[in-house]
This record gives sequence, C-alpha cells and structure tokens, in this order.
Amino acid sequence: MRYLKQNTETIEIIGMFVNYLDGTTPETGVTLVGALVPYAIKSDGTESSLVAGGNVWNASANVDGHYYLTLKSTDTNVLGRLVISITTVEEALPVVQDFEVITESAWNALFGDSIDEIKTQTDSLDFINSDPSTGKGEIISTLSSTGLDDINIAEPTGRASNFREIVIQLWMRFFNKVDKTSNQIRVYDEGASGTVTTQSYDITNGVETVDEA
Repeated sequence: MRYLKQNTETIEIIGMFVNYLDGTTPETGVTLVGALVPYAIKSDGTESSLVAGGNVWNASANVDGHYYLTLKSTDTNVLGRLVISITTVEEALPVVQDFEVITESAWNALFGDSIDEIKTQTDSLDFINSDPSTGKGEIISTLSSTGLDDINIAEPTGRASNFREIVIQLWMRFFNKVDKTSNQIRVYDEGASGTVTTQSYDITNGVETVDEA
C-alpha cells in the first residue's frame, strides 16, 4: 500500500507489465490509449478514465515493464483507497495497484516535504546520535507552549466516553456549578443552564454510597 497526499498531483510507478502468454517477458509498449480499462477507482465509488483525463504515461528508460503515471489532483481528491487498474489488449497481463489517499496534515506528519514542515507540529525538533551513512538516529520533540490549545474543549452532554471528555468532565466537576439534593449530585454545563450528569446517592448505616453517573 502506497500513500498519496489528497488533492495533489504526483508521479507514481506502475508495473510490472508482463506478456500475457508467458507471464514473464516484460512489456515495453503498453500505452494508456491502447488499454481497455485504464481507470482510477476511488473509495466513494466514482471512477476516472486515465485516457480522458489526459494523464501522462511514460515507460521507464531502464526497467522494462514499468511505467511512470502522473496522477492529477482530480485523481487524488477523495480520501481512502484508490485503485489503479489497467488492462491491455493482447499485450500484457492486467495490472492493479492500490494506494491510500490521506489528508495533507497526515501526509506531513508521516513524511513531510522538509524538516521545517514537521517542526510546525512541535516547538522544537532535534536529531541526536544520527548516522548519515545509515539515515538512522533519534528524534527529540518538545511540545510547543500552545500545543494543546487546539484540542476541542466542548463539554460532553453525558457521561464521558473518551480521554478528552474525561479530562473536561473533571474540570467541570471542580469549576462548573455542582449541587447536591437529598438524593442526587448534579453537575451543570457552563453557564448552569442545564445538568450534564447526575449521580444518585444514599446513606445507609452511616455509609454514603454514590452511584455511577
């Protein structure tokens, strides 16, 4: 599986194409115009013709049976699986290759066009114990002072179901309005316009038991 950045033109290697009779001899004369089914099939069920789209197709100069295909931004506009399917006419066996289209932010987080792009995710990013001969090393990343400010702080409307909501409900318990009736503990939303969670409780033989929200 190869990753593609959404809405981005890219050149990808397609192949190898081999003779349909012996299954081993590389085919060097494959063209998109001569193919029966040169399509890009997207995850939303739509298909785009690589011939009608005018996609550039060039044979590899040194590796027979392999071709360079230019995928346009209109080919990579849908997130998810992208299948390139090319069936020729009595030349080569069909070739089907899978790609995964991901968001630009996901692409930059995984690969980044430069170290500066990766640094935008953090306050500092340094390589230590790096070995240029192997490309191996360690990365030290420090979260910026405002790195958590983009987290969604919308208050949950019921009992927390994930870590983000757990943290927010803990804040709500301490800083939002909370009252206690004869049999319930009630936590209110911001502005105290309504209750978000209630917990029943009772006291039996001097022991107070608080139920789950």
